[in-house]
Amino acid sequence: NIGLDRWYTLNVPSGTDTLQMANDLGTYTNIFEVAEIVGIGGTAGKPLDPSFSLQYSLHNYGQTIQGQPGINDADVDGPEAWDMYTGINGDITLAVIDSGVDPHTEYNDRLVPGWNTYSNNSDTSDGCPHGTHVAGISGALGNNGFGIAGMNWGVKIMPIRVLAACSGGTDQCADGIIYAVDNGAKIGTMSLQYYTFSQYFEDSTIYAHTNNVLLIAANGNNRGNVVAYPAKFEFCMGIAAVNN
Repeated sequence: NIGLDRWYTLNVPSGTDTLQMANDLGTYTNIFEVAEIVGIGGTAGKPLDPSFSLQYSLHNYGQTIQGQPGINDADVDGPEAWDMYTGINGDITLAVIDSGVDPHTEYNDRLVPGWNTYSNNSDTSDGCPHGTHVAGISGALGNNGFGIAGMNWGVKIMPIRVLAACSGGTDQCADGIIYAVDNGAKIGTMSLQYYTFSQYFEDSTIYAHTNNVLLIAANGNNRGNVVAYPAKFEFCMGIAAVNN
């Protein structure tokens, strides 16, 4: 009565624009009543990673962290976002512009070649360590029963080392941004702070913006309400943190 026996599923070659195909088929109203794409979904809810309960920024249910009770739902709604997309397709490359990134089981298979702008070579090992921590927060595999859950479970990670150890110049960071843009990154994250203005540094952020690369940086930890560079630049998103 409702036509369930008149539905057919078409398997098409990989790379097909299925949404456009469904729209095109739908114009043949004398043949097709309805043409639609198959939706992709799966299990929802909190991931099984044992340390996920500590990640109040992703899911705050009032849990106590270091003796301090949290505020329910003071978070970025990680599980709600994962209901829609966990990043499993690896279609985004994130440049971790930092102190380097060491290999880790949480993202080893998603590391792509990067660069060391400080030494001008391919040594992207973490000299601080700091960038490895950032890479895990961004891209640790979720729901694998190990460690934590990253924000995007399938993001490709491009390590760009712009620091000698834990410090470096604005020119090295600017060169890291340029490398990220020129080598296919869609997002660049910089958990870094500089309190000296540099036109070259700002120009590198403009270059990223004009090439549709999103830059994200820490507002800074050392000077109260003074926002550091590159977060202070017009074309860089500045991020501050709160406790639980």
